[in-house]
Amino acid sequence: MFLKLLNTIFLALQWGFSLLAAIYLLVPGYTFEKTPYSGNNYYNPYLNWNDNPLTEIIAEENSLIESTKNDPLYLSVLDFAAPVYVLDTLLKQHIGRFFLGYSMHDVQYLVMNYRKNHKNSTLVLKSTKLTSNSFTSVNGINLIQLSDSNDEAYWDTLLNNGQPVFAYADAVTGFSKNLVNASDLTSGGLLNALKNGKNLMVFSRGNLADKTRTKIPVIRKIEWHQSTIHIDLSQPANISLISSGFRLDTMAQSLHLKLIDQDWMRFKINFKNDSVTYISNPVFRFDGTSIEPHTLKPDNLRSIFYNLTWLIGIVLFNLIINKFRRTFIYARN
Repeated sequence: MFLKLLNTIFLALQWGFSLLAAIYLLVPGYTFEKTPYSGNNYYNPYLNWNDNPLTEIIAEENSLIESTKNDPLYLSVLDFAAPVYVLDTLLKQHIGRFFLGYSMHDVQYLVMNYRKNHKNSTLVLKSTKLTSNSFTSVNGINLIQLSDSNDEAYWDTLLNNGQPVFAYADAVTGFSKNLVNASDLTSGGLLNALKNGKNLMVFSRGNLADKTRTKIPVIRKIEWHQSTIHIDLSQPANISLISSGFRLDTMAQSLHLKLIDQDWMRFKINFKNDSVTYISNPVFRFDGTSIEPHTLKPDNLRSIFYNLTWLIGIVLFNLIINKFRRTFIYARN
């Protein structure tokens, strides 16, 4: 009786594992290659920076909260344990389909399927899961959570691989907020502004919303025209220009610098005495069409190889289990 029960348990586990592993046969293989920026125009998220009042948004737990706290934008997990999140106006729960682990192909497959079925949603990359040391080029990402310098390094890696990824501020320690430039102040309008990089990130050691502070250093002007960046500050600060080809660090109150043949550029301004830092989203080269993340196409030969290898693995697993059952269970029955 015990051996019969043991055989039933092994059979159930065998079929359950095989069916679960067979899910991965749905995932195609992709070729992850750098897609360089191209075109004679530059996409500038700060083109009309002075036209609209700025809305403050603060990241709290799993949501982005407007300063009025009337209309939060929720972050919810896309799939179980995946490093990809979706930003939407409604809190949603998704049950994961992949339980054995993730590869870059699995994540890419989930990203592309979600984007196809939810065209108005914005995907957010949680960079704490995918670091610059284990970089995976995942297409279809609109936003990246920016918390510290490690996130910035990963963000720059994405930009260097041709991904038009924007960021939003969410400090692990201290205070952070996003100054969003949106003509439509509904949750949908703010979300659209964020996904197009129309926010300036602010980090501080102290709470910038503290009413006892009488003065906060600010960026008075951000302009970009004829390949020249113009930045004017309320007081001198450390200005860093980070681009695809070089980095420039200087102390100044205003900066006017022409960049030639750079794929992308962003700036970082640190008011050291006030412990306030501003980080911009990237200005990057584009061909004049709408700005969308590059879409990967499945690699047929790679897909055949991965699926065949996985199928052989499932067959070998079943052969080993069947041999174990015949040797240790049926033989004693």
